[in-house]
Amino acid sequence: AVNKTRQGILGRLDVDKWRSSTKIEALVEELTNLRREDATTKSLVFSQFVNFLDLIAFRLKRAGFNVGAIFFVFRLLAYKA
Repeated sequence: AVNKTRQGILGRLDVDKWRSSTKIEALVEELTNLRREDATTKSLVFSQFVNFLDLIAFRLKRAGFNVGAIFFVFRLLAYKA
């Protein structure tokens, strides 16, 4: 069970009942195929949605992948014309 005090999407979900999405399962399948071809392959996964990255990382860990995360926040600057 996940620590309920954890911040983010995983802290708000019952992870024992959570069901993955078609997109996440397609990613797991592709990464599994890459790993099967070359076990040393590294991959980067990008998303503008941090919560989605949390769900992807959770699912990849369940599939036996080592997962690291680097989050960059970009702020759009509005310029007056």
